[in-house]
Amino acid sequence: MSPQLITTTRAYLRQFKLLRTLMHALRTLSRAPRTRLAAYQQRMRDRHRRRAELQQQRSAATRFQYQQVLSLLTAAHNSDFGELRSTIESVRSQTYPKWQLCIVCDGSLPPAVVAALNRYAAKDARIKVTHGTECSGKSAALANHALRSTSGEFVGLLAAGDQLAPEALYAVVMLLNQQPAADMIYTDEDEVGADGMSCRRVLKPDWSPEHFLAGMYTGSMSLYRRALVTEVGGFREEMEGAHEYDLALRIVERSKHIHHVARVLHHRRGGRSAAGAAAQFTASGAAQRAVSEYLHRNRIAAICEAGVNGVQHRVRYRIAGQPLVSIIIPTAGYRRVVGEREVDLLVNCVQSVLGKTQYHNYEILCISDGDLQQETKQAINDARVSIITFSKPFNFAEKINFGARHARGEQFLFLNDDTEVISGEWLTAMLEFSQQQAIGAVGAKLYFPDGAIQHAGVVIPEGGPCHIFYEYPKE
Repeated sequence: MSPQLITTTRAYLRQFKLLRTLMHALRTLSRAPRTRLAAYQQRMRDRHRRRAELQQQRSAATRFQYQQVLSLLTAAHNSDFGELRSTIESVRSQTYPKWQLCIVCDGSLPPAVVAALNRYAAKDARIKVTHGTECSGKSAALANHALRSTSGEFVGLLAAGDQLAPEALYAVVMLLNQQPAADMIYTDEDEVGADGMSCRRVLKPDWSPEHFLAGMYTGSMSLYRRALVTEVGGFREEMEGAHEYDLALRIVERSKHIHHVARVLHHRRGGRSAAGAAAQFTASGAAQRAVSEYLHRNRIAAICEAGVNGVQHRVRYRIAGQPLVSIIIPTAGYRRVVGEREVDLLVNCVQSVLGKTQYHNYEILCISDGDLQQETKQAINDARVSIITFSKPFNFAEKINFGARHARGEQFLFLNDDTEVISGEWLTAMLEFSQQQAIGAVGAKLYFPDGAIQHAGVVIPEGGPCHIFYEYPKE
């Protein structure tokens, strides 16, 4: 191409403002192969790093002081062979080698699938295929059948189609080497779609007895010490549908050594949503019955009710006596526009407490800076309300402590003045928990005026504490 033609072409493109666009396109195209190459090279580096990490685990596993066998129990009821194969291969890929996988068939599988399972068992002595045709469709009975066929020191259920991360059992055994007294261990999990990609993580809290009574949040990957499973009688068939939850409840009442491995090590197959898996344990009448029996066995003065969301249920503790609750409200007497109206925050807060609270034995202490308007004082004039002046320079903590020193109650409740009571049982519900000996503080779910969640607890991820589900929809 001649220099004159190049000059003419550039002038033409500049005239129609196309030169910059063309040059950008050419630069993008020239970078694309390099970008794809860099991404491919990064994937290969990640893959090699992952392989090296897993190989290091295989080597380290041989040096563990604790090297007991872990037994996994899988019920094969109307299961697709592809699902079973994915589960088996995930177990066979474990970097910790001392495991057993017992697959119990209930007569619902085609002969070709049973034959394929038997070939796996013939190839790997750690895999055992048993038949429990008398247990057809009964999950608890199938679990007991598989339990009798294994010998591992720890046992756990693994659903057909679910998979373990290669390092799952290694991480469990590493914890057992650090915490040899552990009796129950659970991990985080996620849901895997048909494309094999993770689409939802379930990151669980560490052990919380109160949370556990509301539902089996420990989920699908839990391992239990066999001696305790045997001691409590295994899976109770009358708790079908909640048999693992019932087993776990009977174990945790005998042991406080419950541990959480905070890593996603269990991949739940798509279609079994987190809510669906939880509902299997908690929404059924069997789950509610299991919790009620737990409360009775442990002489806990409480009842178990169905929850509002159809998944969890609710334990209502009996309040001992009629303790005086001191509601301490620090205030600066501000007004704020909420919606289309101006609101006196303290008046709105106090009147909502007085008008809606069903629990009657409480006092309200409004800790002001001494500048409340007369109309504000008149609006909250009530025998249960005291206005106390804090005359020092602003210090929120000192202001709260000042209020506490003037309080007469057995229980203190600190309340911001920009809140409004929306449920009559709010104070009763909090008192039910604050009276429990093992509980030092209780919080409540808070909503923004538009119904979005403002506060539903605090988590501490990397970067510091934050409100969980902040600005999520109400339900």
